[in-house]
Formats: sequence, C-alpha cells, structure tokens
Amino acid sequence: IEEIYLTTNGILLADRLDELVKNGLKGVNISLDSLKEDRFNKLTRLGHVDNVLAAIDKAISLGIKVKLNTVIVNDINKDEIMDFVNLTKEKEIDVRFIELMPIGIAINYKGVANEEVLNIIRRNASDFEEVVRNQSGGPATYIRLNGAKGKVGFISAMSNCFCEDCNRIRLTPEGFLKQCLHFDYGVDLKSMLREGVNDEKLKEVIYNNIYDKPEKHLFLEDSEHKELKFMNQIGG
Repeated sequence: IEEIYLTTNGILLADRLDELVKNGLKGVNISLDSLKEDRFNKLTRLGHVDNVLAAIDKAISLGIKVKLNTVIVNDINKDEIMDFVNLTKEKEIDVRFIELMPIGIAINYKGVANEEVLNIIRRNASDFEEVVRNQSGGPATYIRLNGAKGKVGFISAMSNCFCEDCNRIRLTPEGFLKQCLHFDYGVDLKSMLREGVNDEKLKEVIYNNIYDKPEKHLFLEDSEHKELKFMNQIGG
C-alpha cells in the first residue's frame, strides 16, 4: 500500500485532519456537487458548504492531496461548471467531473456527458492544455488552465468506458472489499478478521480479489449482480 486516500463529503473533515495525517493519510477525495449554500443544503440535507471549503484549504496547508469529485446533473448544477473549474486557478487541487452513474437514486436523474462539460469550458476559458496522464492516477484525464495551480479532470465511465485501465479497489465502511462499483460481489474482510484469519491468508484473499476484477461494468445492461445500494453506502 503506497497511498491511503479517504473519500468523504468533507463536512466534518477539518476537525479530524490532524489526527488522520498522523495516521498516514496522503489524500482526500471530497464529494462536492455545489458551491452554493442553499443548493448544497438541498443536495446533502446536512452541513454547510463553508465547512467543506475550510477543510479543503486546511488539507492543502497540511500537504494533503485534494481531489474534488463533482457530478453534473441537468437542471441541478450545470450552471456551476465554471465555478468549479475556476477553483483550480488559485488552489492546488484536482476538480474531477464524474459522469452520473445509474446507481441508487441516480437512476432518476439525467447526467451531463463530459464532452459537453469540456465544450462549456472551451467556450469560457481562454486557454488550457492537456496534461499527460499518470498511469497510477486512475481513470481520469486532465487539462490545466493557463497559469492555474490545479487541474480539471474528467472521469467518463458512461460515455467512454475505461474499465481496461481501472486500477481501483474499494473497502466499504462495513469492511467489504468491492471490486467494481457496478457489481454487488466481493469479499467480506471484516468477518474474516473477526474469525481470526492470519495475515498471510488475508493477503492472499485480497490479492485474488484484486486480480479477479470484472472485465468491465455493465451499467447499460441488465445484470443479476447489479449493485442496488446508494453510492454513499459503497464508498463511491
């Protein structure tokens, strides 16, 4: 394990960052879909966006890598695309636009393809460059505005399937090792630990599950193993 990242909504993060850093945290993926207080409250049903922004600034000051995960949805936050892009001008962060995946309540909404997001950026940003992709950085492709400290990324799971390059594995809050967001299978590591599994056996189980990841997601097809949980329940 070379890096430990935490996926969070960031609402309580600022007060916990010092302890997390002491325990080896290297980066945070913060889910943030609006910078407007009233809209943020409607989407999240708790907390204040100022707390999330304060956590972002504190993480940067502590040398923690910050990635914002933003899902753009028609008729909800499409008008905030450039607000998010402009965050990268002064903050050393990655703002990543993630296409809406049909998981949980998301099946009731219409997402915005990243090609459309990029076209909006083209119309509103005077100059930007493509950033050479880092293979260890996962499936995102990036651009950088001229003179910006941070980058703008695109994770296009729906319009441009990148499964062959996926290097992600997730451990849910319940201790379940999940191979792919779309599928409901994996392995219950917490139960194994409570039953006294030794380290060597645990490593073997983890290894086998990582190298037995599904070939690709089937979001656009019916599948008997389709994940029915909400995204926040599976650490997406």
